[in-house]
Amino acid sequence: MQVGQPVTYTAVNGHAYNGGPLSYTWNFGDATSTTGQRVTHVFHQIGNGFVALIVQDQRGARAYTTVPVTVVTQLPIVRVKASSTQIVAGGTVTFDASNSTAPLDRPDNRIVSYQWDFGDGTQLTTTAPVTRHAFATAGTYTVTIQATDRQDLPGTATLTVTVMPPFVVQLLWWLSLGVILVSLVLLAPQAARWLRRGPQRHGTR
Repeated sequence: MQVGQPVTYTAVNGHAYNGGPLSYTWNFGDATSTTGQRVTHVFHQIGNGFVALIVQDQRGARAYTTVPVTVVTQLPIVRVKASSTQIVAGGTVTFDASNSTAPLDRPDNRIVSYQWDFGDGTQLTTTAPVTRHAFATAGTYTVTIQATDRQDLPGTATLTVTVMPPFVVQLLWWLSLGVILVSLVLLAPQAARWLRRGPQRHGTR
């Protein structure tokens, strides 16, 4: 994670033996702590460490776990573009993340892998920055791209793809054609009058 940027932690799947409520205490390893099942924290120093979570029930019974943390000055910057963000169901989109960059504060660093989540239940990992995906069902999909560098640190970007049913595209085409025909009908009388009058000549006296 990047120094100075908020990160959210959520405790999941916790439950007490008797079904009672639980308390959650987080220790971030930087002399700060907080409570709650879902918390947000900002690290202000770079380095490696652990975030500790203590879960306690009403009887005082405790469970303890840790999460490793690496705080860096900068994460990979992910830049992605799509061949189209509006397609018909069954169509294919090409995604290009080749302009993504790894932080240069570490020698010989570069992007080594790309994780693609297309928002329709399909995920893919590639070493190449360009991939294609077909969207079978109409809907609006958030595509998430995670680029990981040689230090195993990820950067993330998202974009939205709208997939339209075929009949909607046909309807839009007919509506566009209708607008053109109506415009021609409205302009036809004016064009006829202009043709009857002929070009106007202007002279000087």
